[in-house]
Amino acid sequence: MLDKYVKRIMLLVEIKRCADIPSAASFVGILPQTDQQARHAFATSLSTQTLGVIIAIGAFWTYIEYDRDHIRSSPSLSEQKDATYADKTPDLCQSWMQEYEPFTGLVAENGFLHLQTPSSDHGLRIVRQWLQELTGILMQP
Repeated sequence: MLDKYVKRIMLLVEIKRCADIPSAASFVGILPQTDQQARHAFATSLSTQTLGVIIAIGAFWTYIEYDRDHIRSSPSLSEQKDATYADKTPDLCQSWMQEYEPFTGLVAENGFLHLQTPSSDHGLRIVRQWLQELTGILMQP
């Protein structure tokens, strides 16, 4: 019997604690983790072509994307069983992530937004609308 529903991953959210205002480097430091998560999401959700990622550090956040065609696939079973195999994500400056231009044009020079501000609310609307377009799903406001 075929499943009635199609499993599709469309958004990852990574949230970290923050004591001070983060820097752009704080967000870049999280990319190796989201690179790995994106690889896993693409391996388990074969119908996903573009994967959105919200990274939040305290009350500050940003949005990035991964595209299936621009990311290395997860290691094969033979690679995983090979004791000499070492899986690596790209260096911090070479993440597989991509910016979503309508969102990028909204953020400040530091690359992130602060929650509960008009620009953050606008950014969330942009991301929500884009995810709706990607998936064809109508979400309630």
